Amino acid sequence: METDSPETIFYCDPPYWGSEQYCAGTQKLFSEQDHLDLHQLLSAKVKGKWLLTEADHSKVRELYADFFTIKKRIVLGGNRRNTLKHLIIANYNIRSCAEVITWITLEHL
Repeated sequence: METDSPETIFYCDPPYWGSEQYCAGTQKLFSEQDHLDLHQLLSAKVKGKWLLTEADHSKVRELYADFFTIKKRIVLGGNRRNTLKHLIIANYNIRSCAEVITWITLEHL
């Protein structure tokens, strides 16, 4: 990647693990292998910082176990029974970044 440097910040928001079929219609545009390839790229090749949003899925937690993670529950439509569980994952300490914590607490407004 030409633009990758220690000063670069990448934000990744792939189709969430297990929900790819909803994003792709009749074709699977983002496969399990694509998730694994993204993990490999982020883990081994990116020089800059990266932040990834993903579903709170056991495979995602396993893949990114060595990185900083924040779990976030998002209430849909004000109904506490209708929630999504997300993971915010990064290769840097996101717990110490006030901007990120503020964004997360806004619950994607």
